[in-house]
Amino acid sequence: PQQNTMAGLIGNRAPNLDVAVASGGVVNLADHAGSEVLVVALWASYNNLCENHLTTLKRVVERFGAQKVKLLAVNDGETPDVISRYLTHHKLDVPVGVDPNQAVADAFKVQQLPFVAMVDKQGTVQGIHLGLFGSLDRDVEADIEAILRGESIAEQSKQRLNRRTGR
Repeated sequence: PQQNTMAGLIGNRAPNLDVAVASGGVVNLADHAGSEVLVVALWASYNNLCENHLTTLKRVVERFGAQKVKLLAVNDGETPDVISRYLTHHKLDVPVGVDPNQAVADAFKVQQLPFVAMVDKQGTVQGIHLGLFGSLDRDVEADIEAILRGESIAEQSKQRLNRRTGR
């Protein structure tokens, strides 16, 4: 089967992109302070799956707080005003990356939201999750646990992504 271009990113270095954080500062997707798993979630206010997706990811990531797992919820191309209203309306308190030109979506070859990339402390994309599905919390938690143990989950992540995208 032809491999999804997004799946080709798994096992390789994350895009070397600086993403502005709404609360201040910048996070580099490939070099994110070197000591944590970075969970990059792309979302948009117009996608009704994203609220549950972000809530689930926040809950999972908070379980690993002491082990330095970081969530960056990158908004896909919307204005700061739209982002702020959405977060306030849905009572979401997550670290938000602002990406007005959709550089993150382009770099990860994203064509569907919600989207999650798991980046290890070496800056390698270990896994990608696409869409919202019932096992998201268990899948992301298992991925984080494996990455924190120093395991590579790239091959199983590629297979899972290709199954889910029908490739």
